[in-house]
Amino acid sequence: MSLVRSITLISTYIHLINILVEATLCTYTARNKYADIGLSSDQLEVMQAMPLPVWYTDRVSNPIDSIVTEIGGCANQTSVIIVYGIPNKDCNGQESSSGSNSNMNDYVEFINNLKSAVDGSSVIYILEPDAVALSINQQCGSQLNYVSYVTKAYEILSDTDSAQIYIDIGFWTIIYGESDRSQVMNIVNQINTNNKLKGISLNLANYRSTSEMQQYCSIFKSESSNGYNCIIDTSRNANGPSSDNEWCNYNGAGIGLIPEQDPNADIDYYLWLKPPGDLDGQCVGRANSYSTTQLGAGDFDINYFNILWNNRDQTIQSSITSNTADDTSTSNTADDTSAINSTASGSRGMVSDAGSSSSADDDTSVINTANGTSTSNTANGTSTSNTVDGTSAINSSASGSRGVVSDAGSSNSADDDTAVINSGDDEYDIIRISVSKNNSVFIRILNSSYVK
Repeated sequence: MSLVRSITLISTYIHLINILVEATLCTYTARNKYADIGLSSDQLEVMQAMPLPVWYTDRVSNPIDSIVTEIGGCANQTSVIIVYGIPNKDCNGQESSSGSNSNMNDYVEFINNLKSAVDGSSVIYILEPDAVALSINQQCGSQLNYVSYVTKAYEILSDTDSAQIYIDIGFWTIIYGESDRSQVMNIVNQINTNNKLKGISLNLANYRSTSEMQQYCSIFKSESSNGYNCIIDTSRNANGPSSDNEWCNYNGAGIGLIPEQDPNADIDYYLWLKPPGDLDGQCVGRANSYSTTQLGAGDFDINYFNILWNNRDQTIQSSITSNTADDTSTSNTADDTSAINSTASGSRGMVSDAGSSSSADDDTSVINTANGTSTSNTANGTSTSNTVDGTSAINSSASGSRGVVSDAGSSNSADDDTAVINSGDDEYDIIRISVSKNNSVFIRILNSSYVK
């Protein structure tokens, strides 16, 4: 698959360029998970480009196999691993309480196997969803000694510099009052014996809005003497929670903001920690839930995926038309012309091709901004393509709008193609685009301070 097709089919929205994680998080799991399970081509192009976690859980046979496969497929990239193996886990909901670990000895072996399989590779660990949250206010987790298990996992896995470790604390523990947050903080500090803990994860497998989680992440950090940052799960929170706070396969949920690194000073990542389409359980008899008797917690259900997809955040690929002869919002047209129309002042359009592999004279890429101005890559020297160093330049006179070149030479350019965009006010964005050996597209925008 060519660079232009990879980028154009991922989304018609330049929003994706700003927020794709910077080629550091591995997409191996997503590429395999969503293959050959009935997704449309549009769905497949988006879902396989996103980093997804591996759930390392004792609820499956031979759980270490998925870790070995992930690490082998993610050379020089970072894997996200969610550890979910406490004996008698999910003591409140009981949808995923089963597992092969029955005591501390089993659990220590389970964690040591994980550490050995990772073997110094770059990883982000998220430890034991809901375990801390179910251990405050004398809930069932405190009676089952959940914290002792989390502490043991942290001690073992933090004994390497290649691991970034976060502890999941749910979400309700920080939104329902200072007393709950104080209890959680005490537990987190108790676990963090060596001060290597990066922070906490919020909203894992839930539906709270990103803005709400941002707010409470900042509150939690301000109350922490250790300055803990957050990971926020945005996999299903496009529409926020239901009125009754349904947690089990909420049928009004939608896929939220795509993974992003460092969206603000308090948040390290937005991630899709609950892979879209994976079930919370059968959820039978619940008013606002998608229910099934055929599958269980952690299983992928195409029908539930389609509910989430249809309700998705509008920044995710609201429309794609491929391989058509129409020159409006299309990609891969008959004459290699691609056009994206921006309808709002200050909005952004994406150029999909400035010459492909041959830079034919009739190849044209057009960005139409709100005031009607447009830019083209043609043979008349308006902008350059297929240069030796893989650099293309586009000039746009539209105030506040930006054009983006997705291919600066295709097969004849350097591995890292670069587009330099002049928005008309002497500000430049540098857009670096690279394609991995598995055809994943990685894009990074740098501001003019990086230009020397």
